[in-house]
Amino acid sequence: MASICIIKAYTPEENFGLQLADAYKKGAVEGGHKVHEVNIYDLNFDPFAYTYAPTNTVLLEPEMQEVIHDILHADHLVIFVPVYKRYVPSILQSFFQQIFRTDNYGKPLPAIWGDTPFLHLKTARILSTLDTDSWLEFQKDRNARFHPLKKSVLEFMGFQKVRTTTIPPAYDDGDVAYVKKWIGKVEALGNHSF
Repeated sequence: MASICIIKAYTPEENFGLQLADAYKKGAVEGGHKVHEVNIYDLNFDPFAYTYAPTNTVLLEPEMQEVIHDILHADHLVIFVPVYKRYVPSILQSFFQQIFRTDNYGKPLPAIWGDTPFLHLKTARILSTLDTDSWLEFQKDRNARFHPLKKSVLEFMGFQKVRTTTIPPAYDDGDVAYVKKWIGKVEALGNHSF
């Protein structure tokens, strides 16, 4: 049994992404895993705090501290993120800039992470739902420009393995077969954790 932290970066209007996140959670629970969920849009935090003092140990809001607690106590981190025009939402970038801040030597800030060394025993998966422009660009060159999150954040912070899943756009929620296909795939991913 693994402990899983699911981070969602979807607004309530983004039905397809939220359905996928719910499917992953359902699969994980059925697989006997312990699940904690975080929706970035539900958090009460200042998305501009990093710009005020990027190198200082600015105190994080209580809800952000809870997210760090969830990540520290999870074996596996799962991030559901929409990609628009080949980029992730700025609120997600700000969220990660704040919680994964490092000192001048590239190590996690002790004020945020305590005595925790790099997060080298943890695994992660990024599930990206693409819009049409991002999907067409991805089809051309398979260059995941929207995955600096994998290399520059998660792997840099020491996550042992980081896998990615790229999901084409759901043009219409009426395409039930397409949505069901992806819900089934994502639920299976949740069941097996990593």
